[in-house]
Amino acid sequence: MENLKFWLRCNAAFSMTSGFSLLFANQYLQTFLGFQNADVLPSIGINLIVFAVGILVVIQYYLKHKNIISLITLLDVLWVIGSAILIIFQLFSLSAKGYWLIGIIACIVGWFAAKQYKYKYKL
Repeated sequence: MENLKFWLRCNAAFSMTSGFSLLFANQYLQTFLGFQNADVLPSIGINLIVFAVGILVVIQYYLKHKNIISLITLLDVLWVIGSAILIIFQLFSLSAKGYWLIGIIACIVGWFAAKQYKYKYKL
């Protein structure tokens, strides 16, 4: 169970950090990504912060509920799939650095999903 807690905490910390970065470094990230829409990145940031808080609540109170862990893992997998679609089809005409950043983040999120899936069955 400690391994699952560790990976969920990592996921929550990464999501929280990403969320606050999207909120407070919005202008810089828009320039870096080559994306000009003042509302999209902060909206994603708020959702990531809510997701992170939800993970922390699950760790504290609902860790033995495998269905909830499966939902968190599914959401991570959907993030990876969405990122892959965004990269493959070059959606939104982002900068090359922007696509690379999205790919790297998707790999990290995919790693969290894999570890959560692995340790969910060791509860």
